[in-house]
Amino acid sequence: MIRDALKQIFEAYSKAKSEDFANHPVAHYIRHDVPELFRGYFQDQSDLIWDASPGKGKWVDAPWVAAFDPLVTETAQNGYYPVYLYTLSLDAVFYLLTKE
Repeated sequence: MIRDALKQIFEAYSKAKSEDFANHPVAHYIRHDVPELFRGYFQDQSDLIWDASPGKGKWVDAPWVAAFDPLVTETAQNGYYPVYLYTLSLDAVFYLLTKE
């Protein structure tokens, strides 16, 4: 369930950030398992590209999960897209439509 996945990130991320990033199971979970879970829930929108990030090479302050429509954008670097974005304090997650 999506709620459980978002909650699991809440529970594990703060501790994980104090540990080595390389090959960390929480980073793997966010990067691989979470997008796959979202793809499964939104099978009728199979054109969406689901992505999630704990960081690239090091932990980011707050992870995110986003859906990219290839007609608009395929990355978080441009276009607009819906995103689940955790607060820096990791005590809340917001669902936003963002434009980069």
